Amino acid sequence: MSEPAGIMGLVTLSPGAFRRYARSQWVERVADRLHAVLRQRDAALLFTYLEERNSLVACEFQEFARGAELLESPVLAALLALGEYKDLPGEDLVVVSESLLNFASDPNFRAYLVSQGATRDLGPRPELPRAALTAFATVWPRIPDPHLGEEELLDCVDPSVVRALRNRKNAKRREMHDLLRAATPKAPIDIFYGYRFDGTKVFDPHDGKPFEGMDPFTLRMVHAPTNTAADAKRIWQGTRSLEGAHSPSFKVLGGADGIYALDRERAYRSGQAGWEVIPQADRATFVHLDFGYAKDRSHVYNNGRVLDGVGLNFEIDGCGFLRAEHAIYHYEVRLDLDPASFEVIDMERHLKSINPHIGPYRLRDRSGVYRFTRFGMGEKLVREADGP
Repeated sequence: MSEPAGIMGLVTLSPGAFRRYARSQWVERVADRLHAVLRQRDAALLFTYLEERNSLVACEFQEFARGAELLESPVLAALLALGEYKDLPGEDLVVVSESLLNFASDPNFRAYLVSQGATRDLGPRPELPRAALTAFATVWPRIPDPHLGEEELLDCVDPSVVRALRNRKNAKRREMHDLLRAATPKAPIDIFYGYRFDGTKVFDPHDGKPFEGMDPFTLRMVHAPTNTAADAKRIWQGTRSLEGAHSPSFKVLGGADGIYALDRERAYRSGQAGWEVIPQADRATFVHLDFGYAKDRSHVYNNGRVLDGVGLNFEIDGCGFLRAEHAIYHYEVRLDLDPASFEVIDMERHLKSINPHIGPYRLRDRSGVYRFTRFGMGEKLVREADGP
């Protein structure tokens, strides 16, 4: 089995029900756990509400936990208590596994169904509803980066629950400012993530080069996986500042992948050379979707590239295939298949993995059955009767 172990849940409830839940004892316990996780760095805890989906997403990775330890987590207790607050129809899924990223490989993974007023223990290795698996697969790419700070992770929680955490954070900020004022070349200060200040300049954690003009007192990490930081005036990626970007409003979208970003005027994509402006994008209507897709009032994108032949009516399945009236895409790759009769034959198997977007897949349309494989930057679509 693969690491890490952990707990994850996706439960739908209205914004009003979530606000009631956020003021409950259950969320207060999760907030306490979050502070311990961030302090000890022994796990990663995500707890966020996606208002556009009416969905609470929670996930706790634990590197060393096993068996009964997972079942005793306050995160699990908080998720199972959601049946008391859930006000939308349907059954939602909570999974506990020692191989969380691919729980189908764990012979002892445990699952629970949460519905209005009730929670049902399905026991070890149950058959899971396809609708719940599909919801898991589509929401997973939108889960935020676990290395965000306390304030960002707890945006969804009632302020009364996290006031103490934020007070501690402000105290730490004041303490850091005192340390920065005392920094010298012989006694530099580590700010965070390897960023180092020697009293005159901040140095890059990767190549050790100095940042020209970076302000250490207003420095914040915007998105660690893309090495994006900001001070009060500029956005930095490596030692390069992003020309024209508005620092206070700059925000990375798309969770840990960080494919897109927005500021008050423009939309960006993460390219090989760093953040690049998407010239066609309409900032006011730009929305990040699942699996690297995005849309605005005129275009649909994948990884910042406009997808031809896709109008504004389309659907994205749990494996990352986009089906429009006249086109089928898997990420940026357009497949020569009939949209009306298109089907992913082995969808159920892929949905049991937290990486359902990785093939190979068996596909079908009115012309036949195909095997679709992606490797590196290439792809291969083969009719089964014509090849292996």
